[in-house]
Amino acid sequence: MEFLHNPMSFSAISILDQGKHHWVVYKSSNQVVVTGRGAPKPTLLDLMQERFGKGVKPVHRLDRVTTGCCILAKDTYGQQALSNAFRKHLVDKRYLAIIEGTPPWKQLNIDARLKRIDTPKSRKSLAHQIVSEDGERALTRIKVLEKHEGLTLVEANPETGRMHQIRVHLSHLGFPILGDQLYGSKRLYHPNAIALHAHQIAFPLPEGGSRRVVTAEPEERFLAAFKV
Repeated sequence: MEFLHNPMSFSAISILDQGKHHWVVYKSSNQVVVTGRGAPKPTLLDLMQERFGKGVKPVHRLDRVTTGCCILAKDTYGQQALSNAFRKHLVDKRYLAIIEGTPPWKQLNIDARLKRIDTPKSRKSLAHQIVSEDGERALTRIKVLEKHEGLTLVEANPETGRMHQIRVHLSHLGFPILGDQLYGSKRLYHPNAIALHAHQIAFPLPEGGSRRVVTAEPEERFLAAFKV
């Protein structure tokens, strides 16, 4: 495994790591990975294609309001190999989240099925997920790291990759993510952002031979919100 931390900045893009077939890019808040309904422009994919050409391919997504590590492929081979790694659960994702409240447990695995609720295009409400027995299986491992004045810093490790999975699961437990009004937060964090950060991602290299581990430290405002 190779640990890489220092990004190389290209204009509005921060490259955390790259290889023969991939980049790991720092995604900012209020930025989407690919085009969607009501999504702000330019997308992260737009910026990468503008700089590196149309061969850049998306591999996975992060929510618009989430920051941190995001993988993009340099070519079709990389996209197929990395997408296959996600499908086979060979990609390990670690998130940091500040949640409202103080859980009585130190670690918890939440296995609760999620069902997507879509909204008509004429409405401004966002598509969201609910916990439902007829939904898709979703498993998230939660570990408490620190507690401070009614807030808790946790690490979330989603085994599956459902839309808004960590956000819904934490809200379902009664501990919404700070600033996540879509899922019950009553406190402000920052405009167009919630206190959820994709801190680390580990994945097999498309060309084989080794496994890459890349980390991205959270922004100062994340640490300031928790006052650590």
